[in-house]
Amino acid sequence: MGNTHSGTLEFRNGERIPIFQSLKSVFKGNLCDNGVVKLTVSSSAWNNPKNLIEGNWSEYWYSKDEENQWIQIEFMSCLVSIKSYSIKTYHALNDGGHLQSWILSGSRDGEKWFAIDEHRNDSSLNGKLKSYEWNVVETPPFKYYKLTQTERNTFRKLRHNLILKGLEFYGSISPLPVRSQPIPPVHNLIHSQNIIEAYI
Repeated sequence: MGNTHSGTLEFRNGERIPIFQSLKSVFKGNLCDNGVVKLTVSSSAWNNPKNLIEGNWSEYWYSKDEENQWIQIEFMSCLVSIKSYSIKTYHALNDGGHLQSWILSGSRDGEKWFAIDEHRNDSSLNGKLKSYEWNVVETPPFKYYKLTQTERNTFRKLRHNLILKGLEFYGSISPLPVRSQPIPPVHNLIHSQNIIEAYI
């Protein structure tokens, strides 16, 4: 972890909070630059994806035009359990290349993944600067999360660029387990596509 951190991280189990914004209130500056979050992507064609979790980014990011593009988030100093998540689209109008088919997965070790939520041909994000929040079955505490685009985006020329402006998780933060402490098993998660909030 970098030396630009300030404050102390307060672990709040069971409380629904905006994860990235809560971390930013403690660790000042960009979470990736500070080593609080490690963000990796399958490819990148425009802008730095580290800004997707900043909350008020005026730009947007997109991947190369290749199938199954993804963005992966690793929490370096804590575990995160989510109850919902939100995605924000960029400035293009309807059918401008917005995400419509994806799967959100979680992992303890970055190797074995568990499906949290899956959507196919979902039009909720098909529009300019749209933001939706989806409720999910509360996850166990995960260290890794991955959002994968599973089919083409909404662009009429059948492109596979993953294009995003913002991403936020809502849930609770817990400390990393002691190495000698056994980790409870993760059970299969029930998919939920219940939209709990929609706004532009």
